[in-house]
Amino acid sequence: MNWKIILCAAVLSAPVPAAAWNARGHMIIAAKAWDALTPGSRSAVAQLLRHNPQYEQWVAGVPGADRDRVAFIQASTWPDDIKSEARFPGYSSDRITGPDARRNTGYDDCNRHGFWHYVNLPFSPDNTPLEPTREPNIVTQIRTLAGTLVNEQASDEVKSYDLAWLVHLVGDLHQPLHATARFVASDPDGDAGGLDVEYCLKAGCAGSPLHSAGTAPLAVRRIWSRSLVSRPRWPRLTMMLPRSRILRRGRRRASRSHGAMPIVRRSGAVLGPICSPNPTG
Repeated sequence: MNWKIILCAAVLSAPVPAAAWNARGHMIIAAKAWDALTPGSRSAVAQLLRHNPQYEQWVAGVPGADRDRVAFIQASTWPDDIKSEARFPGYSSDRITGPDARRNTGYDDCNRHGFWHYVNLPFSPDNTPLEPTREPNIVTQIRTLAGTLVNEQASDEVKSYDLAWLVHLVGDLHQPLHATARFVASDPDGDAGGLDVEYCLKAGCAGSPLHSAGTAPLAVRRIWSRSLVSRPRWPRLTMMLPRSRILRRGRRRASRSHGAMPIVRRSGAVLGPICSPNPTG
């Protein structure tokens, strides 16, 4: 089976649901990718995903004929789901400079790898010095994960883990605020891919993170993305939202390792077994 088909299917389908965000967006992308897979590829990925510790919950109550497709779609949100300590005990937030930053050993890896979800490619409209892009990031990991899937020596459990991550990261890469960081004279350390920016649509409000799910209106996200593609300047954003007030967000460097995508809260119940980390070899 050609694993490149999976990656290409996800990439080609990702731009379609431009209005979607977070769990819904990832599931739409995965559903379209599934539709583009050959019967052989569907059978292979379905077999791999049975190794995921969430598999039984994913397919509970689902008719047998739909289980493979539903599991594939549900797997697309798993790397975000494990960010919740309450619902997925045992996982922890590692650091991009830590010893496990590139770890790829399967489901015994209890690191959340938040920095895998994005890449902060730097740019500046006023020639402010740029910081180099840090690794590992979403680009390096997509290459690594795709490589594992074609590696005949890799175990099915590791391939299962990498498949869930790969489907998710291809979706992340096509979402706004996952691929760049803006450096300007007033913010020489960069805006952390938009995490350090707040917006306000009416006078007197406290400000909301531009990046966060469920708070930033879709129009704001679209304007942000459009401004990056053309001429990335905050005055452009302000002109397009004349009543808005762009606020600087306090520095949150300690939280940057948690990744760009916030947790999607479906329920408060514990959804997964306690992750039991094994030391890396």
